[in-house]
Amino acid sequence: MVDRNLRDAAAAVLEDFVDGRITNVEFEQRFPASKDDPALLAIRTESWFYYSDLSEHTLTGKRSLSREQGALLERCALFLKTALEFQWPLPKYGLKYGLIRLLGFGWLLKRREKKEMSMGDVDVWPFLKRSDYERALGQQREPENR
Repeated sequence: MVDRNLRDAAAAVLEDFVDGRITNVEFEQRFPASKDDPALLAIRTESWFYYSDLSEHTLTGKRSLSREQGALLERCALFLKTALEFQWPLPKYGLKYGLIRLLGFGWLLKRREKKEMSMGDVDVWPFLKRSDYERALGQQREPENR
């Protein structure tokens, strides 16, 4: 279920973080959570890979995002502005998955993840389909063209 208010708040926080206006600590404190909208959990989890949680910092200077990382997080903010349901499998992290990898069975998880990710266009994640992403991009640009 799409939670419009929480998604709008999450998009604004994510944009502030990507643009270097807030720190990682502020991002973690302000990014909303919802049990009803899986997009929020998935995007927060994905975002975690692009900053350090060992010290407070912004995504500027030596901590700047690569072009690909920035594009992904900008796509996430765009997705949060849509009414699309999040259709990808939720990320699976935690002690159980760490133990599986430690015991040498990580290949099973990789195989399952590859199968799950084949359900859509990974290049436009968190959008499932490129057409949805392109439609959202077009809708975002329309007000600028008026």
